[in-house]
Amino acid sequence: MNKNDDGRKNMPKSRCPYCDSRVVDSRTPTLKNSLELTVTDSADYFIQCPKCRKIVGLTIKPLHTASPLVTA
Repeated sequence: MNKNDDGRKNMPKSRCPYCDSRVVDSRTPTLKNSLELTVTDSADYFIQCPKCRKIVGLTIKPLHTASPLVTA
């Protein structure tokens, strides 16, 4: 790794659904697969695309899946 590379170059990218530019860098492919960029109003977070300036919804999939309850 050279002095100017902070590791973002090799991180999985999530792309804007409007203009296909990079919006979110994920640390791992697993984290990238748990994120979903949408154009709907039902999202966990809303971010603005740095290129086209449109609002994009960011949904975190594990927050919406039911996990089984563990009973002792």
